[in-house]
Amino acid sequence: ILIIFFFLMIRRPPRSTQSRSSAASDVYKRQVLCTPQNPTGKVAIHEEYQKLIQILQKYPKVFVLSDEVYEFMLFDGRKHLTLATYPEIRDRVISIHSLGKTFSCTGWRVGFTIANPTVSAGMMASQNWNTFLINRPASVAIKDAMIQAEQPYENFPNYYEFIGDLFIKRKNEVVEILQKAPFNWHVLVPEGGFFACCDIRKCIKDIPRKYFYRDYEHIQDGDQPISCSFKEVQNPEHLPDYAFFLWLTVEYKVTCIPMNSFHDTSNTDRPEGQEVYNFVRFALCKRQESIDLLRQRLVK
Repeated sequence: ILIIFFFLMIRRPPRSTQSRSSAASDVYKRQVLCTPQNPTGKVAIHEEYQKLIQILQKYPKVFVLSDEVYEFMLFDGRKHLTLATYPEIRDRVISIHSLGKTFSCTGWRVGFTIANPTVSAGMMASQNWNTFLINRPASVAIKDAMIQAEQPYENFPNYYEFIGDLFIKRKNEVVEILQKAPFNWHVLVPEGGFFACCDIRKCIKDIPRKYFYRDYEHIQDGDQPISCSFKEVQNPEHLPDYAFFLWLTVEYKVTCIPMNSFHDTSNTDRPEGQEVYNFVRFALCKRQESIDLLRQRLVK
């Protein structure tokens, strides 16, 4: 099993195929894709690939890193499309797959890449000097798992269909719980992947004031909601998504992930409604007992 980890300094990813076109230049060497996307759960479709390919054909030096680690976690009848299957772009695509995700052993950090022979040779040479985590027992175990996964499993034709069905059920249940929770948030229903996100911009005014500060247990009148926009909070030490995460964790015993870490937070002049601190993320990859607890704690 070939394991390659990429640590890249890249430009902030353009938001659309139009902006990708304007961004491509001699200093723009790679495009990173993720489908199903982390954290939003967006699944790429054929029409989007066609537009991207049209752009990339104008820039033959640009490679695509295609992160496809959630390829078997697809919802509502969606199908996974691999960019490398398009002949026009195949030789410039490096597809990245995670067996740790597929077989629910993410701590192993094991996966593989698919690329053209020249690129693969370079990656194999590089691996000898920068990756020392994977071990032979894990590699052999994953190889055997890939073979066995093609066999019937738990009344499904194969393991891949089983895990896909399991995540559909997890997604449906978690989304239902989030939609019934006592918060004025907007649940973004994922198309695939491990996560469901919520837009909390309408919840920010309800966050207790103390959670915007590190020493939240000793803030005077800290239990009162801020009842205003974040920009009116006096000298906050936390962004709203982090304050919301603290509020949920401390008072509801439920933990989400604040998503400002996925963004460049240095730009404070974004238009109203486009701030990067309006979203939190919940994991679908949990045991049924954990999802039952989520329901118990959020749905009264």
